[in-house]
This record gives sequence, C-alpha cells and structure tokens, in this order.
Amino acid sequence: MERGIAKADPDGTLFHYIIDHDPAHAQTAANYVRSIFQDSKGDLWLGTESDGLKRYDPVHNQFDDHSDLLMQGAEDNTHKPLLVVNAFADAGNGRLWVASNRGVALFDPAYHMVSFLPEDATGTRGLPDADVRCLLRARDGTLWIGTANAGLMHYDPSRQIWTSFRHTASETTTGGLADDMVLALDENRDGSIWAGGLTGLSLVDPARHSVRVFRNDPNDAHSLGANLVRALKATSDGTLWIGTQAG
Repeated sequence: MERGIAKADPDGTLFHYIIDHDPAHAQTAANYVRSIFQDSKGDLWLGTESDGLKRYDPVHNQFDDHSDLLMQGAEDNTHKPLLVVNAFADAGNGRLWVASNRGVALFDPAYHMVSFLPEDATGTRGLPDADVRCLLRARDGTLWIGTANAGLMHYDPSRQIWTSFRHTASETTTGGLADDMVLALDENRDGSIWAGGLTGLSLVDPARHSVRVFRNDPNDAHSLGANLVRALKATSDGTLWIGTQAG
C-alpha cells in the first residue's frame, strides 16, 4: 500500500495509519509497503518501494532505515538505481532473508551486516536473475526463490546446492513451470511447493523434480479462477487459498 502500514481491529475498528514522515524520504515511495515481517522482539520489518528496508518499533513509534546495506552489498548496482524489497523469510537466530530487485541477502540486524547470495547466469552456482519477487524458507531449512525472469530456484544453504525450475527444460533445468515469473510461494504439508505466476499455478515436487500446472479453463467452473496468481496460503488441513486477478 502507498500510505504506510495500518493497524486495525478485526471487530471493525477504523484503520490507524502509521507513516514514516522523515522529510529526507520521498513520501509516496517511503510508504509504499510491499512486504512485512515481524521479528521475535515484536518489531516490524518493512520492505518498501524505492526506500528499501526499514524497521518499525511499535512501542516507541519509530522507524529506522537499513537500506544502505542492501544498496552497497549487491554484486552489480550500476543499472539498478532503486531498491525494492519484495519479501522476507526467517533465517533463524534473529536473522532475516531479504529478497529484493538486487538479489537475496542474509541480514543480521544485531551486527548490521548483510551477505548476498551469489549470482550465476547458468543457475548452477547462484541466482540467474537478481530481480527476486518472492521467498519461502521451507520446513527443512532450504530456500525457495521466485524470480522475475528466471523461474524458481531452490537453494540448500547447508550443502550449497542450487536447483532450477523453469518453464522450458534445459540440460541443467527442470522444465514445466507455468511461467518464468514467479510471484507467490507456499509449502504444502507433504513438502511440495506451490508457485504462482503470470500464467498459472505450479505444484513442484522437489524429490521427483517434477512440476504439475493448473490453469483457468473457461469451460470448467471448478478450474483455477484466473491465471495470474499473486498470493498463496496453504493451511494445515491441506487446503490451498489462492489470490488471483479475479478473486
């Protein structure tokens, strides 16, 4: 949203807007919030458009900015003047995985340090696309990374292994993904991964390296409501909630 974050009572109380009024920041960009993550202390980490990475302390009603670390740490900043933070994931021990248009960084707030995952055009030793739209830390501790142009990446930090899933298969890539732009991720209770994109919903089986695709069928009222999938939520009973362009 473009008016910062909002606090609301589920019973129907009016929304209370919380906005960063720092005159050094362009207000529309600074308060265009794309992602929110609450840490163990109760602070809110905010991913914003252009202004990047901020923390909001609800007790003292204060913002602090950490964007400088992400601006300096990426491998190639020459053609990316803006910092857009799209997603977070818990990395354990108070650390965060931060996904942006400059890649994926492991951020340690206690030491104010970041380390970026490597980039590699082949996808065998790093991210083939630094423009990352969504992020998921699976129950086994591995990381699933949805990119804007290079499909879905699976990264195992303990073994430093990268696996690539794309729309079209290659010698090093599993094909069959609905689209190479991945906008939403969630984990099924059996460990499979749901990936939503521009042109459908994919179900990825990491063990079998297989992909099943679901799309809208105008002649089937029980098919996917629309092909552009922006949000996913898998519940403990096995139900999958899907946010599409058509509801």
